[in-house]
Amino acid sequence: MKRYYSAWILGLLLSGASASAAVLATVNGDEITSDEVNKVLLEGTQGRFDSLPADKQNELRQRIIEGMIAQELVYDDAQKTGVLDTKEYKQELENLVSRLKVQLAAKVWEQQQFESIKIDAKEVKAYFDANPDEFVDKEKIHARHILVKTEAEANAIIKSMKGLSGDRLRNEFIAQAKSKSTGPSAAKGGDLGYFPRGQMVPSFNDAAFAMKEGTISSTPV
Repeated sequence: MKRYYSAWILGLLLSGASASAAVLATVNGDEITSDEVNKVLLEGTQGRFDSLPADKQNELRQRIIEGMIAQELVYDDAQKTGVLDTKEYKQELENLVSRLKVQLAAKVWEQQQFESIKIDAKEVKAYFDANPDEFVDKEKIHARHILVKTEAEANAIIKSMKGLSGDRLRNEFIAQAKSKSTGPSAAKGGDLGYFPRGQMVPSFNDAAFAMKEGTISSTPV
């Protein structure tokens, strides 16, 4: 049985770290800054935070801030109730410091080895000239789709959004994807994330890359 897609290409501006740290919260006099939160986000996503959809970025950032606030409150209570003076705490702290010494020594050693490497500019250029394809980023787009069983269903969905544009089109597309799509991305409003040419099936790939940003397909795919 054929399945039809109604695709909408959505461009997103990815937010990066701010030039200066902003205070996001103050807990018992201790400040939680944007730099601290950004560091946790980058480490937690292994440096891929900026490649996530904007709504996912906002969700993760809020969860990290709430977690850091909770941690500060717990630590404050631990100080007041004498946890820091207990035998258990001191033993765990000693074990942690021992592990961190090894990890820190390895990190500093690696940095020193890296800094000691001398790079010949001519060798770099020669490698670049011999391997140009390695330094070309593949074109990617961000798309959503609504997967239905029949062409008639797809046509009805496309017709229902005729005349809409901008945020109205985006919101309506997401709503219909959640309620009508039979694909696994339905819960995310049909969000397929970013993908390069050739990753999707040919018919969908060709249609998606031929579309203008912020529009839906005029016919089912």
